[in-house]
Amino acid sequence: MYSLLIVDDESVILEGLSEVIMASDLPFKDVKTANSAKAALEIFIKNPFDIILSDISMPEMDGLTMVEETRKIWPDTSVIFLTGYQDFEYARRAIKLGSVDYLLKPVMDEQLIDVLHRLIKQLDREWFERFHAGGNKWEMGQISLERLNRIFYDIISENRVSQKQEVLDSAGVPLSIDRKLHMLVIRYGGRIGEQKENRTHLWLMNILQKAVYGIGWITGFQYETNCSVFFLQQESEKEIDTAAILKETEEMQSYFYEQIDLSMSIVVTEALEFSDVKDVLRQILSRRDMVQEEGRLILYQLDDKEDKQEEEINYFVQKVEKYICKNPGEDLSLSTLSSLFRINPSYLSRIFHRSYGIPLSAFITEVRIEEAKRLLRDTDYKIYEISHKVGFDTPGYFAKVFSRIVKVSPKDYRSERE
Repeated sequence: MYSLLIVDDESVILEGLSEVIMASDLPFKDVKTANSAKAALEIFIKNPFDIILSDISMPEMDGLTMVEETRKIWPDTSVIFLTGYQDFEYARRAIKLGSVDYLLKPVMDEQLIDVLHRLIKQLDREWFERFHAGGNKWEMGQISLERLNRIFYDIISENRVSQKQEVLDSAGVPLSIDRKLHMLVIRYGGRIGEQKENRTHLWLMNILQKAVYGIGWITGFQYETNCSVFFLQQESEKEIDTAAILKETEEMQSYFYEQIDLSMSIVVTEALEFSDVKDVLRQILSRRDMVQEEGRLILYQLDDKEDKQEEEINYFVQKVEKYICKNPGEDLSLSTLSSLFRINPSYLSRIFHRSYGIPLSAFITEVRIEEAKRLLRDTDYKIYEISHKVGFDTPGYFAKVFSRIVKVSPKDYRSERE
């Protein structure tokens, strides 16, 4: 499932594009809109998107400049540019930036959906190749892995190694204990035998090494049979973007869950001192949401406090359901819910469907339509006001969905009950 950011300074076009895409059956977990390039950048910095659909000509900052900036945060985002006129220079710059397509306004609905559909098929192939091919490209023998495990165990536990840096250097481990690092703790499903677990560890290692290539170094060890710990340290004078790390780990997490049915919980820490690794690792592994492989994706802050409530699956799904029912007008995109409840989007979608027998998106729509019916019956709010109160971006899209489900328009529904 993918995320899409739509950018256009013309509100009518922005709403129209959003309506068409939301009404399609394309596999988007999140569709956000921005009415300027600067607003889009603010959204993108917090959460990089898989696809950007953007106008080129906008005031203050054009779409090309915006994409140049997003490339610094997440270079793998695919881009489709829209423009109202043909211009060779714009087209040349768009191609240089790696634009997937270049469409002229006004864009026909069918043409837009077709372009997005082809792009998603391409991303599916790239996604599979990036992760599936990863398991065989980084070879390490059993002896080497055991040695690496012993080195890290000795360094982390009780300070039994006095010359830590010398030990790391002699083993060829590219980490400096004098500089801060990020720690990734990954607990994956099923105790299915040490040999296969070792392969999973190496597979994860290879994927993460490719993900941070040019940014920093990553290495790690097996803490337990089904738990791996990795250390990520930036290269000199380069900062590691935590949002980019989280996005890459989320995609890796989704791949393992969707393609080989292996669930995993992942904790990514803020930058911390090497001397704090032991205590932070102990705190992470003692969390209730890390005891089992629940598909969690957590950014661990150094002052993080564990939620003391039960986090069992049934209770967890009930919390999601109650939140949706109480907040039909809020942003209930899969991306937002997964972030709010600290769980992988693919995992959330699947366990909700399994628990309630209905897709999460369909449940959200039902809740919103029921609330809309209540507001139409019991209040004097205008229809466009109701559409926003129940979480629809535009009145037009609200009317289409309402009419499809209730079999009458919102206006007729209100008239029948007056």
